[in-house]
Amino acid sequence: MTINVGVIGCGKRFNELYIQVLELLVKEKKINLKIAYNRNISHLSHLTEKFNCKLTSDIKDIIENVEVDLIIITVPKNLRNKIIIQKNFNPKLLLLEVPFSNNLGEYYFLKKKLIDKGIKFEVFEDRFFLKKYNFKNKVFKYVVNFNKEWKHHAIGALFNIDNESKYLKKIRYYNNLIKDFDVYKLTTNKLSLLYIFSSDKKKANREKGFIKIYDQEGQRTEVKEKDYDRIKNLNDGQSSLYICIENFLQNPNLNHVYSYEFLEAEQIIVTMMKLMKKLKIKKVNKLSIIVIKNLFKIYGYLIDYGKRLV
Repeated sequence: MTINVGVIGCGKRFNELYIQVLELLVKEKKINLKIAYNRNISHLSHLTEKFNCKLTSDIKDIIENVEVDLIIITVPKNLRNKIIIQKNFNPKLLLLEVPFSNNLGEYYFLKKKLIDKGIKFEVFEDRFFLKKYNFKNKVFKYVVNFNKEWKHHAIGALFNIDNESKYLKKIRYYNNLIKDFDVYKLTTNKLSLLYIFSSDKKKANREKGFIKIYDQEGQRTEVKEKDYDRIKNLNDGQSSLYICIENFLQNPNLNHVYSYEFLEAEQIIVTMMKLMKKLKIKKVNKLSIIVIKNLFKIYGYLIDYGKRLV
């Protein structure tokens, strides 16, 4: 069965990451790109040539198009969230990118909105979907992440390595352990690891942004091409996106996809780290995490109730 796809946002990231993946999926007759939206479509004639799709600068054309099964949104999060809470936004399937939300409360609000509408959704996390790490007979110890904005990607890598890392037991925060770096010790059911990232702009440039994984002996794990599933003629990011979309289309009800099994854990970890840094909290245990999680859940439902009243 061929799925009709609509795209919201055809900027630089779409052109660099999505086009080749969608071309391959069209060639394999898994999808048909039906319509693409962008505020300015004057430079998008190449999409019509490649996909024979309709171009529009009116977002209603895609939101209200009943022929579209899957909508892919690549616009910034603040614009994306305004779109998905619209009353008439109701695709069968929805693909988004990280970060899904700013905090745990917003996560519960947005998730409730999508579930109430009956929308099956997935969040593309490239470090999770690209099965890139081979840790047979090794004990995972810590991750070094030299870019503050890549917190989500590092966490996606953790979930990739060990599913049990989603069960968080406690976090310790060390704000003076390493100069110019934030250091957290995350303890899960099976792992105890250091998560280090730079809040210094000079240290947090993308050239140094690769996530480094170390084993128990402190040796960095080298990744060889044979260790992961790169798709032919696609780079790492494109291969990861292909795997994500293909998994999602095959069975959107699968519970092992990122959004259903790992997204809440990601939001809990990120929110806890932000709170601990802002409030200078040194340690939170499992009970504290459960209490804070439930408070954010109530907050998310209050957001939903308040918007309904408006």
